[in-house]
Amino acid sequence: MKAQWKAVVIALGGMLVGVGLVLAIVTPLFGFEYAVGGAGPLAGGIISTSLTTQGLTEAGIAAAVVVVPSLVLMLQSLPSMPLTNYLLRSYAFKLRDRGDLKQLGSSAPSDSTASLSSRTGFWSAATALESPWQPSFAS
Repeated sequence: MKAQWKAVVIALGGMLVGVGLVLAIVTPLFGFEYAVGGAGPLAGGIISTSLTTQGLTEAGIAAAVVVVPSLVLMLQSLPSMPLTNYLLRSYAFKLRDRGDLKQLGSSAPSDSTASLSSRTGFWSAATALESPWQPSFAS
């Protein structure tokens, strides 16, 4: 965690700013319950959505407010999934073009390079099925 402190600070800062903006904008327009219902899923994803929905239901909040966490999760996922796909794909191509994939592959732990024959059960079948469809960024 010490090596990734910048990522942790950026993630926490993003969550704080996001939740703060939701509370500042939604509370005057729709009320505090709606703001709280939408703030958790915005910062925490599916687990926060589940916990927020459960908490709102147990608190006896109106059914219209209980739907808000699921709507927020759905509406933030619509633009974020294609955007994430694009950014990760372009980063992978950048790694391939710079030749960093070979360097990263050579620094992998030796137990991750075990042959398929040494794996047993479900994982060997899953790995064998996945391998023909895996994109080859290293070539």
